[in-house]
Amino acid sequence: MDKNDLIMGVDKDFLKMNPGEYSAIATKEKRKNKRIEGGFICGPLPLIWIQKACSLGKNTAKLSLLLWYKHGLTKGQPFYISNLAAEKFGLERRQKYRALSLLEEAGLITIEQDPGNSPTIQVIEEIS
Repeated sequence: MDKNDLIMGVDKDFLKMNPGEYSAIATKEKRKNKRIEGGFICGPLPLIWIQKACSLGKNTAKLSLLLWYKHGLTKGQPFYISNLAAEKFGLERRQKYRALSLLEEAGLITIEQDPGNSPTIQVIEEIS
């Protein structure tokens, strides 16, 4: 295609198309921009926070992703992590509690425990 095939930067053949063909192109464009299914972790994630969590072990690294996901869903409000949610990240119940304990000791989260319930968690966004 050379400069003679363009009218104000638009392909001449494009301008000769029927209106029905325009909608076919628009449909193809919509398919390209198809929404990705599933959840997203809201950012930005503080790199120092993630580095600290990952240095505590693979289970704390897994749990930290789940924590930031829930933190984004609740818009920074305290939340709890069910055992079922932890299992979806490859963590058993004991591993979840151990990782929570390590994250709390590291100063990355605070935990309030009510007997018989999952602990309420608050992510500490700004750490030193």
